[in-house]
Amino acid sequence: MSVSATQCDPREICRAINESAPVDFLFEGDRSRLHPDSRLPWRISPEPFWLTPEQHDRLLRLGPAIHAFNKACNLLYHQSVKGLQPAFVHEYLDAGKTERVIELSRLNRVKPHLPAVLRPDLILTADGARVVEVDSVGLESIYVHDAYRSDPSAAFSLSQLAAGPTEPSPMGIFRSFESLSYGEALEAQVTDATERRGRGDIADLLTSAGTWSLD
Repeated sequence: MSVSATQCDPREICRAINESAPVDFLFEGDRSRLHPDSRLPWRISPEPFWLTPEQHDRLLRLGPAIHAFNKACNLLYHQSVKGLQPAFVHEYLDAGKTERVIELSRLNRVKPHLPAVLRPDLILTADGARVVEVDSVGLESIYVHDAYRSDPSAAFSLSQLAAGPTEPSPMGIFRSFESLSYGEALEAQVTDATERRGRGDIADLLTSAGTWSLD
């Protein structure tokens, strides 16, 4: 369907989109905050969400990356079940599931299966799109970490989230900032002291106040 916003009333465009949308499968979701006649679990706009060429290219690359991530997670789960990876992985993912569901998910004929459609939630930030899970926690609870912020408190909090050495832990760069290396800092100290007090002499240092003689 193609409708020009210059030829139709925006409300009519939204109604046409709503009437042509399916009501189940991929488009299922919470409709509690929407109009009772809405067939989609989100608000409808008469215009598309415009993307820059850079955002478009990034999204094209994001698909294969998310697919590879899902395959890796699936492999990690089944290796955890076999004891090849830490047990907390499958214990965490199996939590809340019935024994029948767990049994079916481990059948050889379905182990390699992945969802037919991957539809991640994306949040656009100044550094690009971020993949999140909005439905689980709500948009107000999404935290976008900035590793370059001057305040180290958020980075420290992330580093302390794990309950133990074998528990799930956040991964990535928690804090990144420019700083002198140990060698550079030491050299700067020596240079500063030399400029303020002059070049030292080891003989003068050894014979300065506080020396004594032993018979």
